[in-house]
Amino acid sequence: MKDTDRIARHLDMGSLDKDSVPEWENTYSGRDTGLKTSDLAGLVKFLTIFLFVVSAGLWTGVSVRGAAPDTVAAPVAASQSISDFLVVDFIDVGQGNSILIRVPGSGGKTILIDGGKSGNMYSPFDAGRQVVVPFLKSQGVQRLDQIVLTHTHDDHVGGLVAVLQDTDIEVAEVLDPMLPATSGIYRKYLESIRKRGIKFTKGKAGMLLDWGPGVRAQVLSPVREYSASTTNNSSIVIRLTCGKISFMLTGDAEKEPEEDMLIYGEGLKSDIIQVPHHGGETSSSSDFLAAVQPSAAIFMVGANNKFGHPKASILKKYEKVGAQIYRTDLSGTLTVVTNGEGYEILTEK
Repeated sequence: MKDTDRIARHLDMGSLDKDSVPEWENTYSGRDTGLKTSDLAGLVKFLTIFLFVVSAGLWTGVSVRGAAPDTVAAPVAASQSISDFLVVDFIDVGQGNSILIRVPGSGGKTILIDGGKSGNMYSPFDAGRQVVVPFLKSQGVQRLDQIVLTHTHDDHVGGLVAVLQDTDIEVAEVLDPMLPATSGIYRKYLESIRKRGIKFTKGKAGMLLDWGPGVRAQVLSPVREYSASTTNNSSIVIRLTCGKISFMLTGDAEKEPEEDMLIYGEGLKSDIIQVPHHGGETSSSSDFLAAVQPSAAIFMVGANNKFGHPKASILKKYEKVGAQIYRTDLSGTLTVVTNGEGYEILTEK
């Protein structure tokens, strides 16, 4: 089936709901009108310090607060440059998700997972237009080798429309759960893909994604079809590995797919987890956390969001398994840098 036919089929699936007010309010914890040049100062400072520490063989792999490393551990070869590192940005888009991945090496790819929320007359903040697109351009991203949409809720798909409509950013492929097109914003996203003639692929458990020779990226979920009423459960979940360091990127997967993913056993173990469903109580089951054993937990949440995310009970769960807690509502955009031996986490604030 041609990509255009596949998109057309999904545009015809289900009944189109009227464009109601999305439940994802503007709880962006950063600036009101997108990313300013001054917001990049911390990252520039960090990279300067980081390269100095690397050249001295002192890189720690533990944590960075603000812009200065505060601990020392795993040494790194002085001959390495920043292009040798996997960089994963957990972008502060308020109550929503958007993750930029830049894979090292000449064959390394650039991937965007989700794009935050869209705007409307009641809540004009558009994460894609005001945050994600400016962030991509500030990082010199002119091509996305792949966009991954984890699922079709507005706080994940909405901002991707602005990305797809920006012709300054080339997009090679979109990986999508291919759920019924029952929302206006998802249909607009599909139309944008079709208009640009972008390759459109369904994400399935077991897929190995071609993100470059230096990493392994595998789709773990959905392992089966879930009820149409639980869109979160159909989230595309990806485990990304670079050397000894691994990431669990979960979208909004809830307890049912978490239980299904236990079939992977030791294959779930990951150093860094993007906490599923923004730290809501419908996710982060005890068995799943015991299998993942994260050392760092990243909560992508909006400041003072009406859902009360992250829930106190979920924070306690991650603390109990020994994970260090990071939150975009408190720390802004979080950047993880790894050479496959250790990792550093940079906080924007």
